[in-house]
Amino acid sequence: MLSHSHSASSTFPQYKAMLFALATFMITSPVHAQVFPPGNGISLSGKSRFDQYVEIRDWQDMEVAQGDFRLNAQRAFESALETIGVRRQPSSVDYLVCSIQAISDDNQVAYALALEYWEKHSTDVHVLQWKSDGMNFLAKPAFQPATVAEQCADYFSQEWLKWNMSDS
Repeated sequence: MLSHSHSASSTFPQYKAMLFALATFMITSPVHAQVFPPGNGISLSGKSRFDQYVEIRDWQDMEVAQGDFRLNAQRAFESALETIGVRRQPSSVDYLVCSIQAISDDNQVAYALALEYWEKHSTDVHVLQWKSDGMNFLAKPAFQPATVAEQCADYFSQEWLKWNMSDS
């Protein structure tokens, strides 16, 4: 017979604290990012029109409404990409997805971003051509749609500009 029991509600704060400790441990710079597949940025060469979408995959203990945040991030993402010459083309076979996962505690937000470039095929399997992702955390007031969308756009622009620089 067990001498004590734990309810889910009594252990949840411990798990939340562990998540933030893990996120803090894993993040050694303001943004920790990686690219996959390595060297496949060439797949972005010559492309300047993409269907673009911001999605929220996980939204835990966040005070702001998920739908409002997503819509504002979508607008900011499109705007940030326009500054480097990338335009939105709905229903394009070239598809960019900025995915957000976020969890909040009393003072800060830990979040992960993933930017994926997919080639969509109407009669075949869609192909992931390129992906960049990272983790970060911000104070709650700094976690804004524009900030997150600009980080996603930065992941893209760093690679896209390598393959699409104009010599003129």
